[in-house]
Amino acid sequence: VNATTTMSYIAVVITKPPETILVLLPISPQQQSSTASSSSSYILLDSHPRPQQLSPHYPSGSYALFHPNLMGLVASLKRIFPVVDLGHDVPEMMAMMYNSFDVYPFRHQGR
Repeated sequence: VNATTTMSYIAVVITKPPETILVLLPISPQQQSSTASSSSSYILLDSHPRPQQLSPHYPSGSYALFHPNLMGLVASLKRIFPVVDLGHDVPEMMAMMYNSFDVYPFRHQGR
């Protein structure tokens, strides 16, 4: 995906150690130029194989998943980063740490 064309994306790096993935989010039609396409895909790129996850794809190596809408992307992210239930004997702050992740957005600023 070329960020310098009329179809632009925001790249988002999501980390929850030891996992790191890249998501490409299309810029909303209101933010794109009038010549840009509004039928953009939401793209998830991952360097880890996930043969037990992400049916019906079952990727066995690095992969890119193209989602026609945000809901599909969210469903894939939930399978990669599931909520970890540590039980009632684990302090709330500790449970929050295990279920947190970092998000780093990047956007090409063309001239």
